[in-house]
Amino acid sequence: MGNGYDIAKNTPTFKKIEVSSLMFSEYRCTEEKSIFTTWNHLNYFIYVLEGKKKWRTLEHSYMVHANEVLFVKKGANIIEKYFDSDFCAIVIFIPDSMLRILCHKNLK
Repeated sequence: MGNGYDIAKNTPTFKKIEVSSLMFSEYRCTEEKSIFTTWNHLNYFIYVLEGKKKWRTLEHSYMVHANEVLFVKKGANIIEKYFDSDFCAIVIFIPDSMLRILCHKNLK
């Protein structure tokens, strides 16, 4: 089970920009298995540019298609890949400290 943040940060073919504690990364799925597990120590938003995938947790399952956004909480996920089209997305990794600041400002 790989850490998605570390993979994005350390894979030279993924284009990325780091701004403060945020990392924006292009993600093109090269996974050859249809179902794989991942773990992230950071929360992230994923905006799907092309293709579709399903994220599963113990409680829920979320299908995401092109032009849709999904917020994924840090931790483990099972991801289901579909081979009918390529998958490309923009991933924004966001630490808890940034979420607290954003939520606190919106509560005022």
